[in-house]
Amino acid sequence: MFDDLMHDIVPDGAPGFNLGDVLLIGFTIVLALFTGFRSYDFISKTLPAGWELVAYTGLAVLDGGFIIWALAIALSATSAVQVAISWTMWLLDGLGLALVVVADTFFYTHAGAGTQALADTVSTLAAWAFPLMAILNAAAAILYKQFAPSVILSRRKRQKMAEVQHLAALGQLQAEYERLQAAVASDLTDQRARLAELRKAVVKKKAELDEIMRQTQMQALSAPTVFARQKSGASAATDAPAMAVANNGHQPNADNFTTLEGVSPFGE
Repeated sequence: MFDDLMHDIVPDGAPGFNLGDVLLIGFTIVLALFTGFRSYDFISKTLPAGWELVAYTGLAVLDGGFIIWALAIALSATSAVQVAISWTMWLLDGLGLALVVVADTFFYTHAGAGTQALADTVSTLAAWAFPLMAILNAAAAILYKQFAPSVILSRRKRQKMAEVQHLAALGQLQAEYERLQAAVASDLTDQRARLAELRKAVVKKKAELDEIMRQTQMQALSAPTVFARQKSGASAATDAPAMAVANNGHQPNADNFTTLEGVSPFGE
């Protein structure tokens, strides 16, 4: 039975565990009961009636914190930060526990009995010390867990995963940017091709307009000769009646005309 109990208290393979260690553990338990009683008695004096639960909470903060941080140093603290937190809080809880035991003892001794000033001072310190120690122990417990190797490893893994996701998001943004850039370049190429075709059409239309202008200019240049011919023909038609009157109403014929040499144009 004793071997089974020791196996539950001490892990397998713990070196140097003997009867002295058992006695030391028993002695520690007795002292813990003593300091726990004094702590509860002192805390109860600083609280109104019906606040016993708060007194037990204060007992857990001081006595419980002192024991728990000692066990953390011996059994679970691995990282340097955890060891530093455990030692710091063990010392602070031990100092607070010692002050509480001394203060409670003063209430029952001749040195402290009837000394109202001392009682008021101790009560004021207790009113500030217990809430402060509770907050410090809670914060230290959270920090202790945060700096556990497994938690640190998990946190680093999450950070790496976040970095990978960030890089993946950046890669997607880069791919989307390149796709949009390629689409814009394709649109610009199409626009340039259409612009080249438009330029060719404009050049062709300009050539046609130039040809039309050239033909128009040629027709304009040939128009006076045609107009002169038309005018000459009109003058001849106008002069014919006048000549008919001069010849007593007869139309002129070829017999009435001779060349400058007096030869008829018909050979007579």
